[in-house]
Amino acid sequence: MLSMICDWIFFSFSNTSMYLYNSKRFFPVNASRSSMVNGRRTMVFKILFEILFLKYFCMDGTIPRAKLPLVLHRMKDMARKYSLRVANVFHAGDGNLHPLILYDANKEGELERAEAFGADILRLCVEVGGVLTGEHGVGVEKRDLMGSMFSETDLNQQQRVKCAFDPKGLLNPGKVFPTLHRCAELGRMHISGGKLPFPDIPRF
Repeated sequence: MLSMICDWIFFSFSNTSMYLYNSKRFFPVNASRSSMVNGRRTMVFKILFEILFLKYFCMDGTIPRAKLPLVLHRMKDMARKYSLRVANVFHAGDGNLHPLILYDANKEGELERAEAFGADILRLCVEVGGVLTGEHGVGVEKRDLMGSMFSETDLNQQQRVKCAFDPKGLLNPGKVFPTLHRCAELGRMHISGGKLPFPDIPRF
């Protein structure tokens, strides 16, 4: 697990050792195994308390591990573009990123900038060969970004699978798919010459 606060990086290796790194050297941290297990949780709150009690917008994307330096540099450029700070908490071993975009909800426009910043981070994850989510799922927040990872054909096919199990659209309505269809719409087929394709397949 890695956490980055400004120019400091917090490392833990398989919950057996813990270090702080400031781009010049490693500083060993004496801590029990249990405190290391809780280190990730503690680090998030430490970030919030130490940086002016700001709110944060937590993202979740996954990238190839080899792309981690590139993505961190690009995120630093994005932070300058949006005039916002980002604290990075991530699982270095599996490439799962949890950038915490810090914003002041009392300042007009900062929440909107934070959301746009987060969307750019997720597009970057896809650009370098990763995916939109590693743990948190798509839901509503990432729904409109699905097109950056999947074609319309892909998305329609995924929705057909959902329709097979949820024909009435009762499960998580309005989530995951950026363009909603009724299941009947996705069931349309092309008939050529008055002949039904694959007539032996049961149809419902």
